Amino acid sequence: MHNICRIGALSFVPVLAGAAMAFAQAAPPDGTYECATSTGSIAQGTYIVQPMGKMEIRSGQYRYNPQGGSGEWAALRNDGGKLTFAGNMGALNSGSSRITESSVERGSTYVSIIVKYQARPGAYIETMSCRRG
Repeated sequence: MHNICRIGALSFVPVLAGAAMAFAQAAPPDGTYECATSTGSIAQGTYIVQPMGKMEIRSGQYRYNPQGGSGEWAALRNDGGKLTFAGNMGALNSGSSRITESSVERGSTYVSIIVKYQARPGAYIETMSCRRG
């Protein structure tokens, strides 16, 4: 059974589903995002949040300012919700470090930029979350 609301020839579920998909894939809105990583386990009482700096988004450009540093503006590419950073992301993409994946996550009261990175080849992939809202 399908839960589709019909009025005459109109169907509302596909329209709403399409709008939700477009919202999820949209570029992150302009603003300042607080970035952090976390390690440990809440259940084991060892959960630690490590501040990583701030990211600014303006008109398709970004600037990542790591703790105690300042970044340069560079292009931010959005390909269906997957982000590509054209410039420097501090220690996340310098030397042997690399960004493995990045995306936008949306909740009812927040927007986050999720950046997965690997500090060196073969190392554990870590996650930095930059949150606005």
